[in-house]
Amino acid sequence: MNKNNVLDKKEIEYLQTLVRLDGLHKEMFGKKRNINLPVKFTERICRKLLGLSEYKGKAYDAKDKNGGCTIEIKATCMPNPRTTFSREHEADKYIWLKLVAEDNCIEIIELDKKEVEVAVHKDKTKRTRASVDLDNINGQNMLIRFNYINMTFEGDDN
Repeated sequence: MNKNNVLDKKEIEYLQTLVRLDGLHKEMFGKKRNINLPVKFTERICRKLLGLSEYKGKAYDAKDKNGGCTIEIKATCMPNPRTTFSREHEADKYIWLKLVAEDNCIEIIELDKKEVEVAVHKDKTKRTRASVDLDNINGQNMLIRFNYINMTFEGDDN
């Protein structure tokens, strides 16, 4: 990551607040009950940390800097990494932001495209979105792992 890809103070505080909320949610509703991470925030930090551009339109979440590669971003809290995928759009790449509060870390993982497509086709529901447990996807490539407790930030206090 270069200095343009470092999270700022507000992004770090927001992330740490989400972690506290997830912990409280688990205390109240059970260890396997995760909060839903805010899509706008998780997509933003993935794009920032990976140096991606925003995709204009609803089909995908990001594109590479050249604009030739479409990217779908998924974000989950552990220990229950279940999410849904559209059956109508196949991205060129799939990225998973994984919040592991027990380890105070975030992992950003590239999922194998073919394995995601196999998992989507295995879901036998008739819904337009397939439900998939991301831990069951083979072919995971760790891109970034960082501890959000001891993070530093670039910029001033604004």
